[in-house]
Amino acid sequence: MTNTALAAQQLTEFTLTLRQRGHAPMQITHLIQQLLLGFLAQEIGILPKQFFTQLLDVGQQRPLVVTQQLEQALNTLAISDVLSAATGLPLTLADIQLLRKLAELKWATIEPSIFGTLFERSLNSKQRQQLGAHYTDAAAIMRIVNPVVLEPLRAEWNAIKTAVTQTKSRQAAQALFTTLLERLRNFRILDPACGSGNFLFLALKG
Repeated sequence: MTNTALAAQQLTEFTLTLRQRGHAPMQITHLIQQLLLGFLAQEIGILPKQFFTQLLDVGQQRPLVVTQQLEQALNTLAISDVLSAATGLPLTLADIQLLRKLAELKWATIEPSIFGTLFERSLNSKQRQQLGAHYTDAAAIMRIVNPVVLEPLRAEWNAIKTAVTQTKSRQAAQALFTTLLERLRNFRILDPACGSGNFLFLALKG
């Protein structure tokens, strides 16, 4: 099982557990997204290495205070505009142990699609209908991104390469290349879903 699949499976179980306790779906989703970004932040260096791991180690010994400590840690990120303000939910020892295992995953390798998957799974069918919330998978996204974004840009790049090879002027070739770079620098993409950002991520990745 891949890191992404393992993380999605375990976080889905965590989400269902929190829902069974009566917590609001949007509050659960917000907390989980905070945790996901927190795990990633400790791995890529925004937070000190093992920051969340060590906090959860302490939490296993003192479950009653870990919620407050997690909230404070996530709000430290919110101050730096990486995350919005966190809202803590009471966690059991089993919750903390699960999060401790999740903290050990290689979060830099996990696909961002997990955000959309978990958001949709946190809502029941009625809530998804009311919010118009639907996770769009990568294949469906690329049916839009390819013809609208990537194929036109690749066509421009091919035209520039042809023009560069045909010109005998180094200065003219450099001007063509600079024009394309400026075009890419100013290129903007609107995410039509306004959701977890998968349209934007796949457009950038492509």
